[in-house]
Amino acid sequence: MEHLAFIGSMQTSEDCARNPWASAAHNTTQLELMYALREFGGVRVTGLGLPGASAFKSRPRRRPGKRTVIGEGVVVEELRFVSLGPLQILTQVWSLTRRLFGRWPDGRPDAILVANPLTRFTAPAILAGWWYRIPVATIVADLTCSQSGQPPVSRFRNWLQTLMVRLSPGTIVFSSHTTNDFRRGKPSMRMIRPPASYLLALPQPPAEPAAHATYFAGALSESGGVNLLLDSIALVKDPTLEFWFSGRGPLEERLKQQAATDPRIRFFGFVTQDQYSDMLQKAAVLVNPRPSRLLENRYNFPSKLMEYLASGRPILSTATSDVAEHYGNAVIVITDETPEGLARCIETAVGAPADERAAIGARARAAVDGMTWQIQAEKILAFIETLRRAGRLGS
Repeated sequence: MEHLAFIGSMQTSEDCARNPWASAAHNTTQLELMYALREFGGVRVTGLGLPGASAFKSRPRRRPGKRTVIGEGVVVEELRFVSLGPLQILTQVWSLTRRLFGRWPDGRPDAILVANPLTRFTAPAILAGWWYRIPVATIVADLTCSQSGQPPVSRFRNWLQTLMVRLSPGTIVFSSHTTNDFRRGKPSMRMIRPPASYLLALPQPPAEPAAHATYFAGALSESGGVNLLLDSIALVKDPTLEFWFSGRGPLEERLKQQAATDPRIRFFGFVTQDQYSDMLQKAAVLVNPRPSRLLENRYNFPSKLMEYLASGRPILSTATSDVAEHYGNAVIVITDETPEGLARCIETAVGAPADERAAIGARARAAVDGMTWQIQAEKILAFIETLRRAGRLGS
């Protein structure tokens, strides 16, 4: 393979051109992967960007096209569309379809990789793959299914997204449940989102933590398990155990209110890279309390867990997604997902002997040792080649 088209939500900007690693959060994974694909196999990558509405809150509604070379063999094109209600999706579909079937200055791609199963990304890609007779693979990092109680428009949009997962010639999933539930018998592979390189460079922390604390980092939301964690804190009897939180989200106000009545709770908001690294290694225990009962957590693997693993500290995690299947030996699995069960689990983990906690932390670190974007790129390129050999081209 010489040329790969990569469809996603990446933006071209002066920041991306100067330093793609320091771009906005929604760009990071896609840009990391694009560079890895280039570095591993010498594959030229053309990124076709269709950013979401949130990227343009203070910008003009009409988005002009832009083409930026962000590195040797890596180009990002932000396509034209109108950022205005339903017109955004319609004009994005039209713009992407027109681009895929238009002229390719660097030569027509040998394969198409889609960063998300959004219909406006995947439908034009599948059509172009069928027309050109080239492989199409869709990365399914986040998947929200239709559920009762959702507004009709949301249910229809989510149904279309799962349809794209079913129709894609190949899928690259973060949770094996996606394959089991939607892709059984069809080409699919599981990938991981490697921890940031600065986390992999952290030293193995000492057996005794610097702080008597339990740390949660991430979105302060119901799906993130923050309600469950806050309910459990009141049941933890140790008056000296602190509970650290960093991040933002809809449950931030509840967290602040509870922190005002419980001095053990400390809320840091957004933290810097250095602060985050320091807190990961200083805390006694890290916690991932995502409720496994929520359907949205079944298909969405918690990328924050990979960062926890890199820190080398003991981790408490629910059996959300396929965490128990793949990392059951590297984390302490929370089997009782109630406030009482989580409180007991926290007390047991914090009170365990130092050598036992050190051994758990070492297994956590070993689970991500050597994980890089280059390894993921190698697997993806090999998977795309199997699609080609099997004749899984287009739809």
